[in-house]
Amino acid sequence: MDSLLKFKIFIDNFTASTSKFMSNICARINWLYVRLSLIVFGIVSTVISSASSVHNIVSITFIDLLAAFIFCIVGLQFVIGIQAINPHSDSKWLKPNWHQNPFNLGQPAHFFHFGGWFMLLSSLPPVISVVGESQSVLLSSLMPVIFGIGLLSGVHVSKYVFKKKYGNA
Repeated sequence: MDSLLKFKIFIDNFTASTSKFMSNICARINWLYVRLSLIVFGIVSTVISSASSVHNIVSITFIDLLAAFIFCIVGLQFVIGIQAINPHSDSKWLKPNWHQNPFNLGQPAHFFHFGGWFMLLSSLPPVISVVGESQSVLLSSLMPVIFGIGLLSGVHVSKYVFKKKYGNA
């Protein structure tokens, strides 16, 4: 049993030092450039995949787009609400911005802020490419844009719903 206790102490010390090391690395990263690089990668991959593939157009209506928008806002409040009671979440959340780590598990709104911008911007090239086509093609290509706008709106709404977690944000 003594060896198990020593092993547990070793693992605890190792994870603590690794956590400090990773925190130091994450503090030195310019997250604006990371976010922009990932979004540019998403845009380029969307352009490449749109040009080389044939899409099956699903019949989508304005009501479907509205439902997706509302679903994103309400669903995000549920997910962020779970994080609000999570003991591993930071005690105070910061207002999301482009210069903070979107992968910080203690700040869940940052991830969804980045995800909303990623969805919105990386799905614009297909929308632009089908502007002159039929309404069903245009509405179908707008669905990811609506998801991105819904996520960004949900993050904004969460600042009011969970204002105690955000403090003075």
